[in-house]
Amino acid sequence: MQLFTIILSFSLINLSLACSGCIDLDELTFEKILSKFKTALVKFDQSFPYGENHEAFAAFSQQINNLTYTETTNHPDVLIATVGVKDYGDMENKKLADKYGVSVEAFPAIKLFNDGNLEQPISFDLGKEKLTVSKLFLFLKEHASAYVKAPGCNEELDELSKQFMAKKSDKNSILKKAKAIVEKKKSIAKFYVTLMKNSIEKGKEFIALQQERMTKLLGDKISEKKSEEINKKLNILMSFKKYDQENKKEEL
Repeated sequence: MQLFTIILSFSLINLSLACSGCIDLDELTFEKILSKFKTALVKFDQSFPYGENHEAFAAFSQQINNLTYTETTNHPDVLIATVGVKDYGDMENKKLADKYGVSVEAFPAIKLFNDGNLEQPISFDLGKEKLTVSKLFLFLKEHASAYVKAPGCNEELDELSKQFMAKKSDKNSILKKAKAIVEKKKSIAKFYVTLMKNSIEKGKEFIALQQERMTKLLGDKISEKKSEEINKKLNILMSFKKYDQENKKEEL
């Protein structure tokens, strides 16, 4: 019985640590590793994390690192990492957690570091909601310095959306280029063209209204297939929003 308990305990530990594609960091390796990546997403958590939030983070890591994702990109400029923190015994990584204002009660705490800036990370606000892969993609899509190809997005069309949102861009010409690409792609890519066309006709406020509408739809009782479609559209919308924000900063 005692042997069975020991084996079960080790099995649970192995399950809790399973985070394919995650790099486990500590106080000695944190700065050395993060400084080598354009974008790093780090989860501060207990030493042996488990539960839905940890599983969602692990699933996200798999997709970013192309372990389950069917597309060709594997985001070489993006690091997904974990920091296991102990508030007992040797207090492993406790100083690191304290540096970034992470308390045990706040676990899991997720921080985004861009361009080697270790002093001003962007915090992911989980609130009382459970973590999901879709929310993490949206968060990175909006805030990461590195390019993030979220589900539903197309790198060529993302680049065109960046050009489209520029203040003095030839929007009709860019729309024409987008249409040519979309003709060769699956149906979800058509959403880029829909956004561009309506933005020209109704103003770029159309994009913000669509994002608001899609977010509200996710709160309704919808099928898993519909939810997946909406999340892909939100990722595409975030491309336009992100580049609009970047253009505004450049104008200041």
